[in-house]
Amino acid sequence: MLRHIDDHPAHAILGARPVGKTTLLYQLAAHLVSDGDPRRVMVARLDEPGVFPSRDNLRRMLDMYSHRVLGESLRPPPKRTYVLLDEVQAARNWQQVVKGVVDRRAPATLIVSESSSVDMFGSTGSLIGRIRHRAMEPMGFSEYLRFRRIRTPRRSSGPQSRCAARLQGPSGPATRGRSPSASRTPWRSLP
Repeated sequence: MLRHIDDHPAHAILGARPVGKTTLLYQLAAHLVSDGDPRRVMVARLDEPGVFPSRDNLRRMLDMYSHRVLGESLRPPPKRTYVLLDEVQAARNWQQVVKGVVDRRAPATLIVSESSSVDMFGSTGSLIGRIRHRAMEPMGFSEYLRFRRIRTPRRSSGPQSRCAARLQGPSGPATRGRSPSASRTPWRSLP
């Protein structure tokens, strides 16, 4: 995402609640702050109870940020500014605020996260062509193991895995040359 962050004026990160959108936003903000002026990166969590019930509050928050923190207007500021809005669906009619910032052609990049993809895709007619959607899916089990740096045994070169071979015992497949009842191996712990 970092490679393409300035290619488009607005990005939307879509995904279910526990997939890590907020974590991604904070990591992105930390990277942007370390690379430039920390005042040029704003992060706001919009899912705080009762904080942003309307687009007017969101618009006022952006105006306050641009005037009090940046000391300039977002219409347009002289330098690239990054505004990261987490759980943007909490602000009613947020799409109109994003549209307004994008249509001013300000050198600002808006990055929003959203858990309700129905709202993001269903009610964003005014954002078509203005916002780039990125889906964030949960980690798969193998990705989780790599993330936790847990090494897994490699598969054997034969048709059976090592685990299956151990369960069958040293004599090979359970039914080779014996009756099914005689070939049963009791379960044992694997090392």
